Amino acid sequence: MSKFRTFAIAGAGLLGTALAYAALVEPRTIILRELELSMPTIPPSLDGLRIGFISDLHVGGPGDPVGSIHRAISVLEEQRPDLILLGGDYYDRGMRVPEEPDWSRLAAIAPTFGVPGNHDYHRGLETTEEVMRLLDDSGICLLRNTSQHVNVRGGTVRIIGLDDPYTGRADFGSATDGLSDDFHPTILLTHAGLVADYLPEASADLIVSGHTHGAQVSVSPFRRTGPLDIFWWLDYIKGSPLSPYRQGLFRVRGSVLYVGNGLGTTSLGMRLAAPPEVSIFTLRHGTGSQDLPCDHPDRYLAGYRATRIKPDNWLT
Repeated sequence: MSKFRTFAIAGAGLLGTALAYAALVEPRTIILRELELSMPTIPPSLDGLRIGFISDLHVGGPGDPVGSIHRAISVLEEQRPDLILLGGDYYDRGMRVPEEPDWSRLAAIAPTFGVPGNHDYHRGLETTEEVMRLLDDSGICLLRNTSQHVNVRGGTVRIIGLDDPYTGRADFGSATDGLSDDFHPTILLTHAGLVADYLPEASADLIVSGHTHGAQVSVSPFRRTGPLDIFWWLDYIKGSPLSPYRQGLFRVRGSVLYVGNGLGTTSLGMRLAAPPEVSIFTLRHGTGSQDLPCDHPDRYLAGYRATRIKPDNWLT
C-alpha cells in the first residue's frame, strides 16, 4: 500500500504540474515557425516573398488572448513580412468584449487579408457584420468568397479567400468567379484545412488554414487529428465536420496545405504540446527536393526553424 500511495502521490503531482503548465505557461508562449517553401510556380521575380500568418485569435476567450495577440503582432513587426494573412475566429463565440486588441497595428506592417471562421458567426449575422466592419475600418481586407490581386515586390500574387466552411459558407466557385487566365502565384486562405479535400485539383500553390489549434491539448504522436486530441472531441461533441489535418504541412490534391496552431483557446483555457503560433512563409523559386515524390509535402520544404518566444512578464 505504501508503494501504491507513493505512486499515486507522484502521479497526482505530475498531473498537477502538467495542468499548471498547460493553463499558465504554454498559452503565453508563442512559437515562431519559419518555413521556406520551394515551388516551381513561384517566379524568380517573387523569390523571397515573405508571408505572415496567424489564426484563431479568440478575443474574449479563456486566458489572455489580447496579450497574446499583441505579442504576436510584435513578432510580426520584427519579421516585417510582405503580406499578412488572418485565418478567422477573431472573437470567441463571436462576442465583442470591452478590451480589444489594436487591429490597426497589423495593416501598419504590411497589406493584411483575412477570412471569417466559425466563431465569427456564433452571435448572428448582425454581430458578424459589426466585427467585419471593425476589421475593415482597421485596414484589414476581408475576403469572403472573393479574390484579390496584390502587387508586391514588383510582382503579382493572387489571394483567394473562402468564407467559413463550418457554417456552410465556403464557395470556391464564387471566390474564383471572373478571374482571368493570366498566371499568378496563388495563395488560398481558409479557416479550416478540411476544405482542401473538396477543392479542384491544384487550385492553389499554397493553402493556409487554422481551426484545429494544433489539437489545443494533444497527447497524440500523429500529425492528423484523432480521439487523442482534445480539439477532435470539441468538434465531435458539436457535431462539426472532423478535419483530418491537425498541424503542419500536407500535400492535398496538388496543393501544399499548411495548418497552424492558432493563437487563442476556446472552451478549455489550456494548451499542451500545441503552443500559440506565428507562421512566416518564405516562398522560393525552385523544384524542391528531387529525392522525394511530388505528392510528399517535405519535397517543398527547403528550410524550417522554430523559435519559442516567452513573455517578458508572466503576470501580464
